[in-house]
Amino acid sequence: MRAKSDPIVQFKVRIRKQLRQRLEAEAHRHGCSANYEAMSRLERSFELENIRKLDDIAFDLSLNWARFSNQLTCNDLGAKLVQAIMQAEDLQQAKVLAFAWLKTRETGLKRIAQMEALTNTQTERSEP
Repeated sequence: MRAKSDPIVQFKVRIRKQLRQRLEAEAHRHGCSANYEAMSRLERSFELENIRKLDDIAFDLSLNWARFSNQLTCNDLGAKLVQAIMQAEDLQQAKVLAFAWLKTRETGLKRIAQMEALTNTQTERSEP
């Protein structure tokens, strides 16, 4: 909501009769004036816009973390795989590590692709 030191100024708006009736009905339901109802709804629309921006940032962070963690895990498994192959004492262990590396990479890439598809879907919905 607005700060107490923020002066109230008059702002005239033309709206459809049906919208005015809806505002008046909601104002009556909330026990306030139509003016206060309209002002509150406008302020909430800006607050919701900020919340949506924060949600986008949080989603981007989780997508980047998925990419980063998948890369780190694959790098770690890859290093262990190379070490097992270089020692050439236990080829079974090398096969297990190779399989783990492939599965981890595949799973991570699928998860990232799903998240990116979700991002694309949300972007398409929000575009006019």
